[in-house]
Amino acid sequence: MRHETRDPSERIASTDDAPTRRHKRYWHSLDHVITGLWVALLLSIIAYALIEGEAVMAELDGLDLVAAHATSP
Repeated sequence: MRHETRDPSERIASTDDAPTRRHKRYWHSLDHVITGLWVALLLSIIAYALIEGEAVMAELDGLDLVAAHATSP
């Protein structure tokens, strides 16, 4: 009996496991995309707060704020 050797470039027929692997890969990459978007959103919120905080602090620095109790006799 003769055994046939397989050509290395020949694709092996996969089992029913292939759609499951593809499905898992899809959800895994979707998870990475959502995580990246979440991190980008949080970083943009922090950057906005830092920039606006600097602007507000600069405005407050120019105002002469006096406590109400300091003006009463």
